[in-house]
Amino acid sequence: MRGSLLTALLVLAGAGECSAAPAPPIAMGPFQPRPALALYLVTDGRPCALRARVSGKGERVSIRLFDPDEKVLARRFAYPVSDSGEPFGPAQLDRAGIYQLRVVCGLHRGTVEVELSRPLPYGVSFQNGDFKPWPGQPEVMHVWVPRRAEIFGLAAARGVEFRAPDGGAPIHDGETPLGATDVVWQARFPDPKTWSFRAWGFPVILCDRPATARRIRASVEYLDDGRTVVCHKFQKRIAELLPGLLDRKNVGDTQELLSLLFARKTEWLAEPERNIELLNAYSLWPTLQEALEKQNTDPRSHWGGSVGAWRSKEGKPFPENRWDRLRPVGGLRAGASGGGQSAEALGEAYSLAAPFNAYRGRKELLYRAASISLRNLMSLDEAEVFYTSDMPMHRDPYAGFPGFVLGRMYFPEYAWVAPHMPPEIRAVWTEALWHLFDRYHPMGLVSARNQSAHFLPAWAQFAIGSGDPEARKLSREYARYFAATAPAAGYHVESMGPDCTYCGMQHWHMGMYYRLSGDREFLEAIRKSYRFFNHTVAPEPGGGMIGCCNFAHRTAGTFAGEQWTGARGILHAVLPEVGLWASRHVSTPESRKKAASHIEARMRSERLEIKRPLFRTSGYRYWNEAPDTSGVWPALERGEFLRDFGGELIAVKRRGYYATVYVGRPTPHEMYIHRRGTTCAAQDPLPNDAENTGGPVNARQVCPFTGGGLSQLWTPGFGTAIVAANWSALCHNGLVAVDANDKRAWADYFSVRHTLDAPRWTLEVDSRLWNHPIRAARRYAFGPDAVEIQLALRAESAVRLKDLIENIPLLGGKRNGLLIACGQGPVEDGTHTTDRLRLRDQAGQGVDILFDRPYPIRVRTRGPKGAMQVNRVEVVLPVEWAAGQTRTLRYRIRPAP
Repeated sequence: MRGSLLTALLVLAGAGECSAAPAPPIAMGPFQPRPALALYLVTDGRPCALRARVSGKGERVSIRLFDPDEKVLARRFAYPVSDSGEPFGPAQLDRAGIYQLRVVCGLHRGTVEVELSRPLPYGVSFQNGDFKPWPGQPEVMHVWVPRRAEIFGLAAARGVEFRAPDGGAPIHDGETPLGATDVVWQARFPDPKTWSFRAWGFPVILCDRPATARRIRASVEYLDDGRTVVCHKFQKRIAELLPGLLDRKNVGDTQELLSLLFARKTEWLAEPERNIELLNAYSLWPTLQEALEKQNTDPRSHWGGSVGAWRSKEGKPFPENRWDRLRPVGGLRAGASGGGQSAEALGEAYSLAAPFNAYRGRKELLYRAASISLRNLMSLDEAEVFYTSDMPMHRDPYAGFPGFVLGRMYFPEYAWVAPHMPPEIRAVWTEALWHLFDRYHPMGLVSARNQSAHFLPAWAQFAIGSGDPEARKLSREYARYFAATAPAAGYHVESMGPDCTYCGMQHWHMGMYYRLSGDREFLEAIRKSYRFFNHTVAPEPGGGMIGCCNFAHRTAGTFAGEQWTGARGILHAVLPEVGLWASRHVSTPESRKKAASHIEARMRSERLEIKRPLFRTSGYRYWNEAPDTSGVWPALERGEFLRDFGGELIAVKRRGYYATVYVGRPTPHEMYIHRRGTTCAAQDPLPNDAENTGGPVNARQVCPFTGGGLSQLWTPGFGTAIVAANWSALCHNGLVAVDANDKRAWADYFSVRHTLDAPRWTLEVDSRLWNHPIRAARRYAFGPDAVEIQLALRAESAVRLKDLIENIPLLGGKRNGLLIACGQGPVEDGTHTTDRLRLRDQAGQGVDILFDRPYPIRVRTRGPKGAMQVNRVEVVLPVEWAAGQTRTLRYRIRPAP
């Protein structure tokens, strides 16, 4: 079959006409979905057999065939596609109407070949990605422009001309306002082998003939009111059900429901530290209040069910008063509402078994939640993508966009609410969400892994709400896929490397997936990630945690402040690596009194403060008074160790200290480290001289500073002395060169190589200065009571620099009594010639930095501030180098004797 598919010529038929004589199979394709393809086949009721094959080794694929009522006849998932390709069919097309074959190639590298037993009129749509050529395509194709379309968007168009029937000029890239609709356009391909484009504004379906375009009619549906336009038949059924959902007897009285927010004050105050979690701005109760206040519950309204943005739309002239505009609408986010997690909040409040919850079991919350989600689902477009004004999902196939949406909308409320709804409601809701599941489950993981992590709980929630064993199996398949992509070091990537704060969003979704699924096999992925990041922090003797982040690839924070609180509070009682963090909070009478005071203050406020997203509810739901605190911080372990995390992070625990060195270079391409010299702000001094005045750090304008310098050095009595950050070249430990234009250079990310000799407790790291001909060989000897460092430099060619230093970042801030001393007294900021520095606190604890000889050393005690303050000393090195010249710097860091 495969040979005939590649060589057979498509015999085009007139609309609704098929040859009565026997004919050889008709081959179509191969098509290149990037990522999705929909093939529309017009049938007249006489049988026609369909087969398909998807090729692309390792590709992740979903294939579906819909009948003329848009009910799924067959569904197939292939993870991954085999070497010989994945077959689909045979299937019989034996009813009059339009069948749809939908294929998603999640990794954007598959091809689809289709075989029909006889020719059929057809249309092809490459959805929210690139339209591409296929063999045998006509040089002229036809596109139906449906009623209510307002614009035609075209991007990256090459080798194609779109023309309206009025014979005007070809349409070019950009968004073109439309005039006449319910018309057929022509799409001409002067060279059918080399064209491509992206399009939006209405479902663009390339049809073989004008009659086929009129028959398929862009696959849109018009509701009985004669005005509302949707793209799927299930949306027509939702429209029929919504008035009943919004009946007053189902949704109740809004003011009465709002009066129940704090109806049980005594119960709210019974467990104040736990209950205050629900009143956090990122938590359930503020979102619940907003959902009740801002939902449109009018069953006759075009906006009935939606939340928020409808208030600014109703009463405006047509079409500004509509959500069904086949394009993004300002103020709406991935639906007919203004965004947020209103439906989830209503569903969770219905189910929350808590003494203070007066909403428990109130059916009004179920019907309100279902009507929100179903109204929003009516806006799903033909490509099974949501229009949203803040992300170009409708014209960009980037797989992270839908992660943001589906992790926070549609699936969470479905899990809480659908099992309690009447069968006809649950059935259409489930059908709608299968569209999203089929469309996005095959998608590949993006480099900002927190976005892909959003799908983990979403798929688990779909399995809960549907009760479908196939959905449960596929949910676990995605979790295995996610876990298997972690580097050997154990973390999951952000911008293709580790990041100390964005990993918190990963951990939150990973933890929630476990809680929803009970998938104990997945716990190992969470454990490995926490184990890696727990080695990047150390406890201070006086309390608190200090972490390093010089290696972090995306943000300026440390793991002490992981975003979304990570899996903390979700898995405290499950994993000791997470439970460690629970020990930082100990309940006391004072802390309980303070929490109760906050609850009372919020009860008195007219409106609770609300922020998005809704993630702090987990802190209440999985509250645990007995976390697993059996774990030990690596810096506090009793024994000595040298641990290698996948050739990236080296962690050393010796009798006198704990140290970490990041030696990795995980990013495969320069774009992931912001292309130094163009968008990485660390090339220049920080704005407003922040490195010398204690100014703030921009959390996003950072670069990973690798090269093998110390990331952190900690001693039991003093705590963290040396800590490196990714804020600036002057916040990491390593060689820094400055040219005549004050541009800074450090170790070239891609030049770093290392050799670890664990039995001898030694580490060697080689690198080359970026854009300068100096190579650096850094050697560590991790002795029991001191770290010996040797830095050997060699010039590959002659060079003169403005400045060259070995930078040593020191933890600053409110370290009472901290001194930087050459002898016994403090050292003022400035340049000093010395062979030693002493850091001491008032108790005499600290470290000594001892050099092999006196060097000019600059001291800076007002370093930049982010989650911590990073001061520094700069060892001044020669700036003139002859070709082949070498120099060596040696220094030793030891705890105070």
